[in-house]
Amino acid sequence: MHALVSPDKENVQPAQCVKESPAQLEGLQKKLAEARRTAAEDQAKAKAAAQAHAEMEKAAEKVAQEKRANEIRARQEAEKQAQQKAQAAAEVAIAAAEQLRIEQAQEAAEEEDKRQQQEAKRLAELAAATESVIAWCKKNGYSDMNTPKKTMRGATKFPLHTAVKHQNVEMVGLLLKCGVDQQVQDSRKQSPLQLAAANNKKGSHHVAQDILALLC
Repeated sequence: MHALVSPDKENVQPAQCVKESPAQLEGLQKKLAEARRTAAEDQAKAKAAAQAHAEMEKAAEKVAQEKRANEIRARQEAEKQAQQKAQAAAEVAIAAAEQLRIEQAQEAAEEEDKRQQQEAKRLAELAAATESVIAWCKKNGYSDMNTPKKTMRGATKFPLHTAVKHQNVEMVGLLLKCGVDQQVQDSRKQSPLQLAAANNKKGSHHVAQDILALLC
């Protein structure tokens, strides 16, 4: 069997390149230019879209910042108004409390003045009553309103008994005003009240009734 003999590589003719016609070249160039133009347009569109998106985000962020700023200002204004209202309410409360204090102080001063006037009146009346009682006691032979005396018949009686016996309503009242002892008893073991009751037998005399009313 004979071995195959390889063709002589050196004798192989190189393949000839296919040459493009001018029309085909022009078409290719147009397509290439169109592709480049389309790519450039797409790139420009993408760039514009990215720029527009960035501007939209920037605008949205600006709006958000303004919204936050407005919210902060609104909150600060609300807090300021609340503080002003609270301060105004506190000032009103303080003014009301001060007015109440002044009114209470005026009322207290008026009450104190009234009390002092009443006390002064009471003391003046007491002084006048005491002076009248002292003069009446001396006139009727008594050293003072609570000290008894002996009668010519040896009986014992007190100034209040004498005033009751003589039906001296005014002096009975003055003696009581000066604090005379109403429980004293004369030599008959009668108190001024018992003597007045005895003088008012069956309600016969209005003066005796008045004296009895004072002693009861």
